[in-house]
Amino acid sequence: MSLTQLELFNATVNHQKHDKVLFYAAFTPDLDRRISQKYKLDDSVNLVDYFGMFRPEQIIVPHIDSRNLDFDQYYENVYKPKGTHIDDNGVLHIPGSMYHFTHYISPLRDATAFEQIESFPYKNFSSSGDDDLSKLVQQTHKQGRVATSWVGHMYEDSWQIRGYEQFLMDMAAQSEWCEFILDKVTKRNMFNATAAAKAGVDYIMTGDDVACQ
Repeated sequence: MSLTQLELFNATVNHQKHDKVLFYAAFTPDLDRRISQKYKLDDSVNLVDYFGMFRPEQIIVPHIDSRNLDFDQYYENVYKPKGTHIDDNGVLHIPGSMYHFTHYISPLRDATAFEQIESFPYKNFSSSGDDDLSKLVQQTHKQGRVATSWVGHMYEDSWQIRGYEQFLMDMAAQSEWCEFILDKVTKRNMFNATAAAKAGVDYIMTGDDVACQ
Protein backbone atom coordinates (compact mmCIF):
# COMPACT_ATOMS: atom_id res chain seq x y z
CA MET A 1 0.00 0.00 0.00
CA SER A 2 1.42 3.40 -0.99
CA LEU A 3 2.05 5.91 1.75
CA THR A 4 0.17 9.19 1.96
CA GLN A 5 2.13 12.42 1.79
CA LEU A 6 1.60 12.85 5.55
CA GLU A 7 3.03 9.38 6.21
CA LEU A 8 5.96 10.08 3.89
CA PHE A 9 6.59 13.40 5.61
CA ASN A 10 6.55 11.84 9.10
CA ALA A 11 8.84 9.04 7.96
CA THR A 12 11.24 11.57 6.43
CA VAL A 13 11.52 13.83 9.47
CA ASN A 14 11.93 10.77 11.69
CA HIS A 15 14.76 9.44 9.45
CA GLN A 16 12.85 6.28 8.55
CA LYS A 17 13.59 4.57 5.24
CA HIS A 18 10.92 4.59 2.55
CA ASP A 19 10.73 4.11 -1.20
CA LYS A 20 9.42 7.51 -2.31
CA VAL A 21 10.87 11.00 -2.11
CA LEU A 22 8.87 14.15 -1.47
CA PHE A 23 9.89 16.78 -4.00
CA TYR A 24 8.67 20.24 -4.93
CA ALA A 25 9.38 23.01 -7.44
CA ALA A 26 7.81 26.45 -7.79
CA PHE A 27 7.49 28.36 -11.05
CA THR A 28 7.08 32.01 -11.90
CA PRO A 29 3.73 32.77 -13.58
CA ASP A 30 5.35 33.03 -17.02
CA LEU A 31 7.27 29.76 -16.68
CA ASP A 32 4.13 28.08 -15.36
CA ARG A 33 2.32 29.22 -18.51
CA ARG A 34 5.08 27.96 -20.83
CA ILE A 35 5.27 24.54 -19.17
CA SER A 36 1.51 24.17 -19.46
CA GLN A 37 1.73 25.06 -23.15
CA LYS A 38 4.56 22.57 -23.74
CA TYR A 39 2.55 19.71 -22.25
CA LYS A 40 -0.72 20.97 -23.79
CA LEU A 41 -2.39 21.24 -20.39
CA ASP A 42 -5.67 22.94 -19.66
CA ASP A 43 -5.56 26.15 -17.62
CA SER A 44 -7.27 24.35 -14.74
CA VAL A 45 -4.39 21.85 -14.34
CA ASN A 46 -2.17 22.45 -11.31
CA LEU A 47 1.45 21.63 -12.18
CA VAL A 48 2.18 20.55 -8.61
CA ASP A 49 -0.49 17.86 -8.88
CA TYR A 50 0.37 17.04 -12.50
CA PHE A 51 3.96 16.15 -11.62
CA GLY A 52 3.03 14.48 -8.31
CA MET A 53 4.87 16.98 -6.17
CA PHE A 54 4.64 17.53 -2.44
CA ARG A 55 1.57 19.70 -1.79
CA PRO A 56 0.94 20.56 1.87
CA GLU A 57 -2.20 22.42 2.90
CA GLN A 58 -1.58 26.06 3.79
CA ILE A 59 -3.27 26.87 7.09
CA ILE A 60 -3.76 30.64 7.11
CA VAL A 61 -3.87 32.36 10.50
CA PRO A 62 -6.67 34.96 10.37
CA HIS A 63 -5.98 38.40 11.82
CA ILE A 64 -8.58 40.38 13.70
CA ASP A 65 -8.03 44.12 13.56
CA SER A 66 -11.05 46.32 14.22
CA ARG A 67 -9.33 49.41 12.84
CA ASN A 68 -9.84 50.63 9.31
CA LEU A 69 -6.21 51.01 8.27
CA ASP A 70 -5.70 53.84 5.79
CA PHE A 71 -2.40 53.96 3.89
CA ASP A 72 -3.54 56.34 1.14
CA GLN A 73 -2.23 59.32 3.11
CA TYR A 74 1.33 58.14 2.38
CA TYR A 75 0.84 58.25 -1.38
CA GLU A 76 -1.19 61.38 -2.04
CA ASN A 77 1.29 62.78 -4.60
CA VAL A 78 2.34 59.47 -6.14
CA TYR A 79 1.25 58.53 -9.68
CA LYS A 80 -0.57 55.20 -9.60
CA PRO A 81 -0.81 53.49 -13.00
CA LYS A 82 -3.20 50.65 -13.75
CA GLY A 83 -2.43 47.54 -11.70
CA THR A 84 -1.07 49.46 -8.71
CA HIS A 85 -2.01 48.12 -5.28
CA ILE A 86 -1.16 48.54 -1.59
CA ASP A 87 -0.26 45.39 0.33
CA ASP A 88 -1.06 44.46 3.95
CA ASN A 89 2.07 46.24 5.17
CA GLY A 90 1.03 49.51 3.54
CA VAL A 91 3.63 49.25 0.77
CA LEU A 92 2.62 50.54 -2.66
CA HIS A 93 3.33 48.19 -5.58
CA ILE A 94 3.59 49.60 -9.09
CA PRO A 95 3.75 47.09 -11.99
CA GLY A 96 7.32 46.54 -13.20
CA SER A 97 8.63 46.19 -16.74
CA MET A 98 8.58 42.38 -16.84
CA TYR A 99 6.71 39.37 -15.50
CA HIS A 100 5.33 39.57 -11.95
CA PHE A 101 7.88 42.05 -10.57
CA THR A 102 6.75 45.34 -9.04
CA HIS A 103 8.38 48.58 -7.93
CA TYR A 104 8.08 49.24 -4.20
CA ILE A 105 7.21 52.63 -2.76
CA SER A 106 7.57 52.62 1.01
CA PRO A 107 5.08 54.48 3.21
CA LEU A 108 7.75 55.71 5.67
CA ARG A 109 10.27 56.69 2.97
CA ASP A 110 10.04 60.38 3.89
CA ALA A 111 9.89 60.04 7.68
CA THR A 112 12.16 62.56 9.41
CA ALA A 113 11.11 62.05 13.04
CA PHE A 114 10.87 58.97 15.23
CA GLU A 115 7.27 59.92 16.05
CA GLN A 116 6.37 59.16 12.42
CA ILE A 117 7.83 55.67 12.80
CA GLU A 118 5.86 55.13 16.01
CA SER A 119 2.54 56.43 14.69
CA PHE A 120 2.52 54.30 11.53
CA PRO A 121 -0.59 52.03 11.50
CA TYR A 122 1.07 48.68 12.11
CA LYS A 123 -1.35 45.78 12.35
CA ASN A 124 -2.82 44.84 15.72
CA PHE A 125 -3.51 41.20 16.47
CA SER A 126 -5.96 39.50 18.77
CA SER A 127 -7.41 36.00 19.23
CA SER A 128 -8.13 34.40 15.86
CA GLY A 129 -10.00 31.23 16.83
CA ASP A 130 -7.49 28.48 17.66
CA ASP A 131 -10.25 25.84 17.67
CA ASP A 132 -11.15 26.57 14.03
CA LEU A 133 -7.49 26.30 13.00
CA SER A 134 -7.15 22.99 14.84
CA LYS A 135 -10.16 21.62 12.97
CA LEU A 136 -8.57 22.60 9.65
CA VAL A 137 -5.37 20.78 10.62
CA GLN A 138 -7.32 17.69 11.68
CA GLN A 139 -9.27 17.67 8.41
CA THR A 140 -6.03 17.98 6.46
CA HIS A 141 -4.49 15.05 8.33
CA LYS A 142 -7.57 12.90 7.69
CA GLN A 143 -6.98 13.48 3.97
CA GLY A 144 -3.42 12.18 4.36
CA ARG A 145 -1.90 15.59 3.73
CA VAL A 146 0.63 17.73 5.58
CA ALA A 147 -0.45 20.98 7.28
CA THR A 148 1.83 23.99 7.21
CA SER A 149 1.59 27.71 7.87
CA TRP A 150 3.49 30.75 6.59
CA VAL A 151 4.82 32.89 9.44
CA GLY A 152 6.02 35.81 7.33
CA HIS A 153 9.10 37.82 6.43
CA MET A 154 10.85 39.96 9.03
CA TYR A 155 13.75 41.83 7.41
CA GLU A 156 12.11 42.20 4.00
CA ASP A 157 8.81 43.52 5.36
CA SER A 158 10.63 45.92 7.67
CA TRP A 159 12.79 47.56 5.01
CA GLN A 160 9.87 47.70 2.60
CA ILE A 161 7.88 49.71 5.13
CA ARG A 162 10.74 52.18 5.63
CA GLY A 163 12.55 52.05 2.28
CA TYR A 164 15.70 50.04 1.55
CA GLU A 165 18.31 52.82 1.55
CA GLN A 166 16.62 54.58 4.44
CA PHE A 167 16.53 51.37 6.47
CA LEU A 168 20.23 50.71 5.95
CA MET A 169 21.04 54.30 6.89
CA ASP A 170 18.91 53.93 10.02
CA MET A 171 20.97 50.91 11.06
CA ALA A 172 24.07 53.09 11.10
CA ALA A 173 22.73 56.47 12.17
CA GLN A 174 19.60 55.85 14.25
CA SER A 175 19.25 52.16 14.94
CA GLU A 176 16.22 52.59 17.21
CA TRP A 177 14.18 53.47 14.12
CA CYS A 178 14.73 50.16 12.32
CA GLU A 179 14.65 48.24 15.63
CA PHE A 180 11.18 49.62 16.32
CA ILE A 181 9.89 48.45 12.94
CA LEU A 182 11.60 45.06 13.29
CA ASP A 183 9.98 44.59 16.70
CA LYS A 184 6.53 45.32 15.26
CA VAL A 185 6.99 42.84 12.42
CA THR A 186 8.48 40.24 14.76
CA LYS A 187 5.45 40.54 17.03
CA ARG A 188 3.21 39.76 14.05
CA ASN A 189 5.33 36.77 13.02
CA MET A 190 5.35 35.39 16.56
CA PHE A 191 1.56 35.73 16.65
CA ASN A 192 1.33 33.69 13.45
CA ALA A 193 3.83 31.07 14.62
CA THR A 194 2.19 30.61 18.02
CA ALA A 195 -1.33 30.27 16.58
CA ALA A 196 -0.14 27.77 13.96
CA ALA A 197 1.79 25.70 16.51
CA LYS A 198 -1.19 25.59 18.88
CA ALA A 199 -3.33 24.38 15.99
CA GLY A 200 -0.93 21.48 15.44
CA VAL A 201 0.54 22.20 12.01
CA ASP A 202 3.37 19.90 11.00
CA TYR A 203 5.81 22.74 10.31
CA ILE A 204 5.90 26.50 9.92
CA MET A 205 7.70 28.52 7.24
CA THR A 206 9.50 31.82 7.21
CA GLY A 207 11.88 33.38 4.74
CA ASP A 208 13.99 36.44 4.06
CA ASP A 209 16.55 37.78 1.60
CA VAL A 210 19.21 39.20 3.88
CA ALA A 211 22.24 40.15 1.79
CA CYS A 212 24.08 43.02 0.17
CA GLN A 213 27.34 43.43 -1.67
